[in-house]
Amino acid sequence: KVQSLRAFTFEWKPDFAHLGGPRIGVSAQEVQAVAPEAVTIAPFDRDEHGASVSGETYLTVYYERLVPLLIAAVKELTARVESLEGK
Repeated sequence: KVQSLRAFTFEWKPDFAHLGGPRIGVSAQEVQAVAPEAVTIAPFDRDEHGASVSGETYLTVYYERLVPLLIAAVKELTARVESLEGK
């Protein structure tokens, strides 16, 4: 799952520049494909019922929900390295 995700830097679209400068992130759409529970409609685009205000359905990632996937990936890689090293 982790290998299907790409990390990149991005700038906010002009309408959302007030949210800050350049960011490092992952594609919410890519995350949604492997861990849908880690994605939701962005807070700035969500009404009180959870629907998209803009109609664009801007998504955001709950990065803390990716941590278990990262831990599992590290464990898998560690097991492979140990196996290759003959430990």
